[in-house]
Amino acid sequence: MLSGGSQMWSLRKGKANLLRLVATLDWLLTAWKWLTKIFRWENRRQTLVFLVCYSVLVMNPDLILFLVKTILFVSVPLWLYKRPPPKHNNCHIDVKLSLLDSATADELDEEFDSFPSSREADVLRMRYDRLRNIAGRVMCTMGDLANQTDKLHSLLN
Repeated sequence: MLSGGSQMWSLRKGKANLLRLVATLDWLLTAWKWLTKIFRWENRRQTLVFLVCYSVLVMNPDLILFLVKTILFVSVPLWLYKRPPPKHNNCHIDVKLSLLDSATADELDEEFDSFPSSREADVLRMRYDRLRNIAGRVMCTMGDLANQTDKLHSLLN
């Protein structure tokens, strides 16, 4: 995504990596919303089809492996055929993925600043406060995630 040898902190790279992680886990949220609609009977037809398929799989568990193979080798290639990969130009940096198109001047200045920094104390204090704010939000989110996983773990035990 970005230059491989760069080990310096960059707010833009942090945002880009967070957005990549969120996009990766988006399928889990979509599945959760779909199952919530199923369990609340918001679409009666989908709920009935789901219940029939679930009942068939419970009654014939040897069909599960066949169903997984069918989905992997038939449905996924058909889905990929409908959505061909986008055409890429010869540039090795994806501007949208690395958030270069939405980076502010201060973020770019922070990224290309030398180490140790050559900026004045006020700019460094502002960057430090911004980093503490982001780290606080990350820690809060990690705490919420830990609470949810603890609840799931206690539910399974």
